[in-house]
Amino acid sequence: LKRAAPARVARPSAGPGEARPPMALPLPAQRPPLPLAEQWQDLAEGERDRHSRALTALSALLRLGLSAAAAGRGGCLTLHIVGATPREEGGSVQQTCDIFAELLRPLGELHGVRRVALLLIGPAFCHHGAHVTGQVLRPGIVSMGCCEVEVAHLAGLYHEVPLEGPLSKPDAVIAFQPGIWGYSSWEPSVRRALVDLKAPFVLTSYNDAEADDDHGSLEEMGFPEEHWVDPGWLPEPNPFAAGSSRPSVVNEGRPLREQHWWQCLAPRGPNSEHGVNGT
Repeated sequence: LKRAAPARVARPSAGPGEARPPMALPLPAQRPPLPLAEQWQDLAEGERDRHSRALTALSALLRLGLSAAAAGRGGCLTLHIVGATPREEGGSVQQTCDIFAELLRPLGELHGVRRVALLLIGPAFCHHGAHVTGQVLRPGIVSMGCCEVEVAHLAGLYHEVPLEGPLSKPDAVIAFQPGIWGYSSWEPSVRRALVDLKAPFVLTSYNDAEADDDHGSLEEMGFPEEHWVDPGWLPEPNPFAAGSSRPSVVNEGRPLREQHWWQCLAPRGPNSEHGVNGT
C-alpha cells in the first residue's frame, strides 16, 4: 500500500476580530478504514511501522471503553502522549495528525467521537532552539473527516508542566517506549496520571525483557499490583506492533521493535474517573 503525499492546504483568512475557522487537512490515502486486527499482518512492513502508534492508541482506547464513554458524553475525548518527540510523534499540527490519522479518523467515523484533543508533552519540544518548560508550541485545530482535532505540543517533563483548560483532564495517558526501567524521573509522571488525574497509563516496550523491566521498575516505584488488574493489563504482546525491528546493542538476541509489548496501569479508588471498563 502506498500513501499519497498530503497536499498543502491554505488556511482560510479571517476578518478583523473574527476567529479563524478550523483548518481542513486532507485525509490520508483513500482506502477503507484499517480493521483493528483482521488485515494488520497483511500490511507491508512499512505500513505497519507508519500506523503502529495510531492503531496501538486506538486499540487501547477501545479496550478501556473510553471511546464509547466519550461518545456517550457528547463525543469529546482527550489523550495525553507523554515522552513525545517531534521525530516520532510529530512537531507540528499537520505532522501529528498525519502520524495519528488511523486513530483520529476511525474515532470519528466508526466510534462516534466528534472532538479529539491531543496534547503531546516531552522535553524534546523546543521553541527556536530553546527549551522552556510548560511552553505550548504550535497549537491548532483541524478537521479530519467528521472529527475535529485540537493538537498542542508542550515542552517539559509530564510531572513538571502546568496543565490548564480543556486539555488538562485526559481520558488516557500513553507513553511509547518510555524506558521506565532506566529513568527514575518517570515515577512522578506516572503518579500524576494515575493519582492526580485519575487516568489510565498505557506504555509500550521494545521487547518482552524491557516490558518486564518496566513492570518491575514501576512496582519498585511503589505502584501496587492492583493497578494492572482489569481494566489494566500486565505486559503482553501488542497486536499492533511495528513491522520492522533492529538489533539491540544491550541485549543480544532480543531485537528492538517499536510498540512490541504493552501494558496498562488503571487508576484505583472511589475517585477514579468513570468510563474505564470495570471501574
